[in-house]
Amino acid sequence: MLLWVGAILCVIAYGVDYVNMDHPSKDNLYLGIVLMFVVIVTGVFQYYQENKSSKIMESFKTMVPTVSKHFISFETDL
Repeated sequence: MLLWVGAILCVIAYGVDYVNMDHPSKDNLYLGIVLMFVVIVTGVFQYYQENKSSKIMESFKTMVPTVSKHFISFETDL
């Protein structure tokens, strides 16, 4: 969330420079674009990893038996 705020502020700073200067520096615009790209790529990787771990957890459910039999013996040899 903070990276989105930073990216938006960079774009706004570029807009202010663009309105007030004849030849504004494009550093803020590039920084805003890079920050947006980083947030999107991070979100895609996070979705991929979460989806992969969900599938692994589902596969664990198939490995566990649904019914188990317990045999308890109370025989003692004296």
